[in-house]
Amino acid sequence: MYKLTQSSSVIRMLDGACIPADPANSDYREYQSWLEEGNTPEPADSPTKSERIAAVNAEYAISLAVYDKAWTSANRAGGASLANKLAAIQADAAALKIQRDADIAVIRNS
Repeated sequence: MYKLTQSSSVIRMLDGACIPADPANSDYREYQSWLEEGNTPEPADSPTKSERIAAVNAEYAISLAVYDKAWTSANRAGGASLANKLAAIQADAAALKIQRDADIAVIRNS
């Protein structure tokens, strides 16, 4: 018997082995054969609130890095429209933070 995870790997319930989704892995091929026989793995555990919040924060950090890069590029480019570009980037980043905070509030209240 197997159990799904939040990633592409599966857990073999017999010994708790974490099996990566790699066709070269004999344990994974055994799992695929088990599925072909009509078996169904146990569903993955739902992520905890802390894990969900961490995922939201990770997405936010990645997006913020994109805005930081845009800010740096706009600063280097300079020009007459620099102030407008920087203001737009700041507004987008502020909206992103508001959305992140709202997403976290929904998770905490669920």
